[in-house]
Amino acid sequence: MVDRTTKEKQQANLHVQKLVHNPGALRKSLREENADTTRTQSLLKMLPDAFNFSYEDHSAGDLVKLKFSPNPHFRPPSRKYFMPWKGNWSSTIGTKGLWNSQVISSRL
Repeated sequence: MVDRTTKEKQQANLHVQKLVHNPGALRKSLREENADTTRTQSLLKMLPDAFNFSYEDHSAGDLVKLKFSPNPHFRPPSRKYFMPWKGNWSSTIGTKGLWNSQVISSRL
């Protein structure tokens, strides 16, 4: 749980009050949130094609270590999804909801 400062709480309250009293601002906020959700879902759907995944280690009990790297044959549907990096990454994923990600090596 993140502790919020008094100033952050006041800003959040002002934002909520603005949305309550201004239907146009509320509609805009909902449109932006829906667009963000759509972009996020599109990106997540591309991950299996955008990266090559393999098991690196699954002998650590509830943890599975995955190795992944950019798929050189992946062609994103638009420039906004272009991935300019190269390298290999490794992530340790807990089968009970734990997540610890670590970049092993990377270069631009």
